[in-house]
Amino acid sequence: MIFAVPMVVIMHILLYFLMILLHKSKIVKIEGVADYIKVKKKDLGSLTRGEKNVLIAFLITVFLWVFPGFIAILGGIDSVIAKWYGNHIPEAAAAVFGASLLFFFPVNWKEREFTISWKEAVKLD
Repeated sequence: MIFAVPMVVIMHILLYFLMILLHKSKIVKIEGVADYIKVKKKDLGSLTRGEKNVLIAFLITVFLWVFPGFIAILGGIDSVIAKWYGNHIPEAAAAVFGASLLFFFPVNWKEREFTISWKEAVKLD
């Protein structure tokens, strides 16, 4: 990393200026962009219950993926918690758990409608 990180930083800076030099923009400012974005954002409305459910499931999944790194930083790789977590909750299990949450988070509880149904799930890649 002592060699590669400075090299990557230097290359990114050079690439940035090279891209600006080779691909100069003829448009300096686009009028009305801020108003257009405000209108489009207003048209989207607030998050639906399903979108909130997906966001929660995604955040839980990311937490389960990132948590072992925090354990390793705070307690060390050889700590009891890090070893237990690594043995019992692999990354693949965290992904499956996060995806499974979508089958249990309700969109409309009275009609027993959940974030995703099996018919919708089998159509996904």
